Amino acid sequence: MDILAFNVAWFWGHWLWPVLLLVFGLGMVIFVHELGHFLVAKVVGIKVERFALGFGPRLFGYRGKETDYSIMLLPLGGYLKMLGQEDFAPLQDGQSDPRAFNNKSVGARFAVISSGVIMNVLFASLIFVLIGLVGIRFTAPVVGATQPDYPADQAEIIWQHHTEPATGVIETESPSSTGLKPGDRIVAIDGEGLLLKILGRTVTKFPHIRSLTILSDEDDKYTLTIERMVNEQKHIGKTTLGVKSMQISSGSEVRVFGITPAASLTLDRLDKYTTEDELKAGDRVIAINGRQIHHHWEIAPIEKTLLGRPTTITVMRDGNQVNLTIAPIIRNSSRVFFLKDGSIVRGQYAAGSAKDKTFMVRLADGTERLLRIKDLADPELLDVLGLIPRVRVAGVSDGSPAAKADLRPGDVIVTYGDHNAPTRMRLLELNKKFAGTGTNIVLLRDGQTLKPRRIQPKQRKDGFQIGIFSNVDLAHLVVAGVRANSPAAKAGVIPGDVVEKVNNTRVKTWSDLLPALRDCIGRKITLTVKRGTQTLTMPLGKLKNSVFNLDDYVSLLIPPPRTFVELRDKKVRRNPLAALQWGVRETASFLATTYASVRSLIRGSVSTKELVGPVGIGHMAIKTARRSLVDFVYLMAMISTIVAVVNFLPFPVVDGGHAAFLIIEKIRGKPLSVRVMNVVQLAGLALLLFVFVAVTWQDIARILGNLW
Repeated sequence: MDILAFNVAWFWGHWLWPVLLLVFGLGMVIFVHELGHFLVAKVVGIKVERFALGFGPRLFGYRGKETDYSIMLLPLGGYLKMLGQEDFAPLQDGQSDPRAFNNKSVGARFAVISSGVIMNVLFASLIFVLIGLVGIRFTAPVVGATQPDYPADQAEIIWQHHTEPATGVIETESPSSTGLKPGDRIVAIDGEGLLLKILGRTVTKFPHIRSLTILSDEDDKYTLTIERMVNEQKHIGKTTLGVKSMQISSGSEVRVFGITPAASLTLDRLDKYTTEDELKAGDRVIAINGRQIHHHWEIAPIEKTLLGRPTTITVMRDGNQVNLTIAPIIRNSSRVFFLKDGSIVRGQYAAGSAKDKTFMVRLADGTERLLRIKDLADPELLDVLGLIPRVRVAGVSDGSPAAKADLRPGDVIVTYGDHNAPTRMRLLELNKKFAGTGTNIVLLRDGQTLKPRRIQPKQRKDGFQIGIFSNVDLAHLVVAGVRANSPAAKAGVIPGDVVEKVNNTRVKTWSDLLPALRDCIGRKITLTVKRGTQTLTMPLGKLKNSVFNLDDYVSLLIPPPRTFVELRDKKVRRNPLAALQWGVRETASFLATTYASVRSLIRGSVSTKELVGPVGIGHMAIKTARRSLVDFVYLMAMISTIVAVVNFLPFPVVDGGHAAFLIIEKIRGKPLSVRVMNVVQLAGLALLLFVFVAVTWQDIARILGNLW
């Protein structure tokens, strides 16, 4: 009974309630739009024959004295049918009903046509005002990280003054520093352009920054005001940034500062994955090895000291402190580039050319080195002197081939097809090979080697996959792969060897291997390995910093697929006057960003891959409804403003197209001919249908690309 109750509650909260909210919310947006047309039509004396929500066959409704109020089969919009209003067959000469649409003045007809979008704008404003009264939490405009070689990473910040709690503002000298840092709060943005003037210089949410940069031109410059806390003192600085194009997962490019939003200390839900750790959604990290943690960006410096050793994490769970022991994952740093010739390049990614398949690395001495993609070794998760560990399953995606084959978090892949212990990169290659036929996989689970089981990879938008998040098997010093020309390869180590000693120091895990090697830097080293029944010694020569450095490795306490919830500011409730002002500004900002988005699409600075149609909007709304009712209502207000903008574009068939015809009629003193209007309307309808089908297909492909 408990399981049944849980499943019913899950279905209600995860699907039924969000879908009901979606139907009601979109219905309200459409309803107020058509209500605007209806009310103004009545005021100017036009007979309304039908008030319909949706398209297609009539399901049910109410037939009034002269109007049929109908709910139609396809809930993809709505329409108002007024006497004499025909898109492709205007009133014939001689039809003279005074209540017909075409017999009203241009001004009256324009008022009716424009009233729908006006109602959408008013509706959005009202919703935003109500949200301002209730309160809402936005993603904080706080830096979580900066992308190497992007404007935010290279920004010169001039520090002006700082605030001390006891004495207030103190003027100081103006030293400078380079690059925004995690925890920096962006409080204001100054610059040119109408969009920024409408959005306002004060920054209260991260989407403000994202919208501004995406819709910027290549040569736009902005001055950011930054707050940085140092030793409980607030320092104020300013920096001027441009924007730079970045390729995103869809394959299109967007303009950015190179800033990712900060995360909170609260773990997010794992909707599609099962993991082996004891962490739960909603856990809030408060301490690591007894050291209190106040911000997410405090975790990374601690991780650098762990070297994969078991670590105690203290979390708040349902009001109680819970101590959990977690073994961090060791991975290569993103500042280390392993080459096929066995050498290592250490530095920061500076710039790349997709066309030439090259990129620049900025070295520690400030010089730069050009690298070719083809010269890089496969980017494995962990490479120590060329030794690459086996793959350990960190998470299993629900419904995936891995889930159907009963792979579980914590399993180690022993064989895959006829390949022993594939590395992560080799696993990805084999996925493509076995996608059509399937193959056997052998796993190590809790120290026991399991019987082979059948698995068949599937193709998704990210390539051929079996549905696992890969980590490395740190618990066993089994070598899965050896990088070509590496120290290990030159010494004769081969896949399948088990490392037992570094000189005379016994090692059992990869976490043991790193400090053992660190202690041997500058000395000759010999690896003792087990190969089948043989014990072999492999001299590697003198261990130099050029081939091994602990800074080449990072520890991750909570690796993917687990993520943290984005950092949100405290809920702000406003008084009625402030809520009214805020609601009007939010409406104006969404109107401006929507028009700017259309402009950017026309100019080609924003890709059509970023377009979202009805299916995509529905998918987004359902996900938002699962998060909170306030966030969902905010999204509906945003959609209402988008509907207003799109509906009033000067495009045939939509309200803006009708308004354009009326303006032409006013200028000419007579309407366009029936033939011209029919041709334009038909062409517009055909183009609109094409766009609708294209974006709907794109929405469906985007969603299906994430399904098994």
